[in-house]
Amino acid sequence: MIRQPEWLSQFVDRVLASSAQLGMESGTGCHVYRNTDGEWEVTLFSDEEPTGRMPGLNQIPPALSVDIFELVRVFDELSSCRWQSAPAAWDDDLGVHLAVEGKFEGHAIWLRIVSQMPACLAEQATYASARR
Repeated sequence: MIRQPEWLSQFVDRVLASSAQLGMESGTGCHVYRNTDGEWEVTLFSDEEPTGRMPGLNQIPPALSVDIFELVRVFDELSSCRWQSAPAAWDDDLGVHLAVEGKFEGHAIWLRIVSQMPACLAEQATYASARR
């Protein structure tokens, strides 16, 4: 588990304020990685397994709803905002996701919002889980 800077916690809190979890009781998982270019990669995902609590609704995956207009306002500078509607390759762990790149308080950030924890992160600790 890394110790994240306070500005990064504020960034994640503001991103979470622009999203809502639909029909879930748990939180949003977060994984942070600082790549070799100095860019902060932040991946947010539903921190809950699919449920079948209601008869006839087996294996409903968790859902996040993101207000894109609010989300882009979190960034001081925005360089890209992309939606990927399907995995790009067989080894694409992120699969369907929203990717936003820009700067927050002078720090380069690549934000990815996915519906479920990527398989590549399953064995790694997440640094935060926020209940909404």
